Amino acid sequence: MAVGEAVQGVVAAPGEPERGRRLLGFAGLLMLMAMMAAPTGGLMSTPLLFFLKNRVHLSAHEMAVFNLWTSVPLYFAFLSGLVRDRWSPFGLGDRGHLAIFGSLTAGAYAAAALAPPT
Repeated sequence: MAVGEAVQGVVAAPGEPERGRRLLGFAGLLMLMAMMAAPTGGLMSTPLLFFLKNRVHLSAHEMAVFNLWTSVPLYFAFLSGLVRDRWSPFGLGDRGHLAIFGSLTAGAYAAAALAPPT
């Protein structure tokens, strides 16, 4: 079959281009929201850097160390996939993981919210 040659009996559905645009818009919106909250940049990094610099009075070196420590979960994110593939807590599969790690994450955020910013 030559390039540009039509396939006999195959007709594109009339709604396909619109469906593709809707999917592209939906995926683009999800990626935009995820990147705005990314710890390594995005919408939240600018006010956070101003807070660390102006209120906590961190030097450039201390801000780099802060970024290093807050990025540690990103370095080891692949481990959560390995744990999910190998272990099923309470025999519930993904629901067991959500119950355990959701509770642990909520506890970590509560502890961080109640700690004084020093």
